[in-house]
Amino acid sequence: MDQDRFSQTLLALYSAVTDPTEWTAAMRAIEDLTGGAGAVLNFVPLDRKDTGFVIAGRFSEEQCTTYARDHMPHCRRVRTSLVAPDAILYDHAILSEHEMDRDPVYAWFARHGLRYFIGSTVGIAGRHSVFQSIQRSPAQGHVQADDIA
Repeated sequence: MDQDRFSQTLLALYSAVTDPTEWTAAMRAIEDLTGGAGAVLNFVPLDRKDTGFVIAGRFSEEQCTTYARDHMPHCRRVRTSLVAPDAILYDHAILSEHEMDRDPVYAWFARHGLRYFIGSTVGIAGRHSVFQSIQRSPAQGHVQADDIA
């Protein structure tokens, strides 16, 4: 891993903590560092009456809003993050290719050039569980042992 890029990414994250307008830039820095197709923070409501929201790097505000409203409540990734908050999650740990092919959330991902992910729960922020993930394109394939490590 490029140490300069890693340091720049950390600085971008520190900047975002003190200035919320910097979160998109910080997420883009994570995308650049990891080579992911997208870096995402899902703010998953702990109470079903609340609404979730998403902060991302390359994804538009409209895409983030649509996902949070229409797909986050049904997403197996997100549901698994709530019951296994200490786990590193990735697709083939929670569903098969066949299940992914039949899942409407994965159909939505596909429309945006996505297929796979690796992620984990960061912690609790107010009334939300924060689940971070790096999205991967179909060409990038499933994460491998090195990616998980």
